[in-house]
Amino acid sequence: MKKLGVDTLKKFLRWWSAASEVFASFATKEEIDRVQRAFARVLFRLPDKSFRRFISFKPYFLCSPRADAAIWRFRPKVQPGQRYADVRIIYLPPDFNEYSDERLDFAIAHEVAHTVLDHNPLQYKTHRSEAESDVDALLKEWGFTQPKKAWRGERD
Repeated sequence: MKKLGVDTLKKFLRWWSAASEVFASFATKEEIDRVQRAFARVLFRLPDKSFRRFISFKPYFLCSPRADAAIWRFRPKVQPGQRYADVRIIYLPPDFNEYSDERLDFAIAHEVAHTVLDHNPLQYKTHRSEAESDVDALLKEWGFTQPKKAWRGERD
């Protein structure tokens, strides 16, 4: 993990406070703390440019019963006559608590990479393999590797 400056920590905590608001409304304190630690482990490993880019998108995150880890991007109109908002949501599967820490970190890093690369899941039908290849390359650059432990049932 890189040495953290006060500014980086403040940016993380400011992002976390907004991003986790919905998740915190239904998750236990243990789940909230575990996900916060995982996001911190991932985000603090990123190069500064990638960290700043991720934070600039202000993604939210939720658990979704119909998703493995995923990123989704919405463009709702804020008000009539105004530009669209650009909302990104990182979904964690509801059984994320069964993931080992290593697997949870990798799942989050994977979705963070999609966010940093500004991928739009609506384009995945035609560009999915290209998007995943780009994510794999970025994860390798950041020093993340696919965990060898089982994805579920082997909490650290």
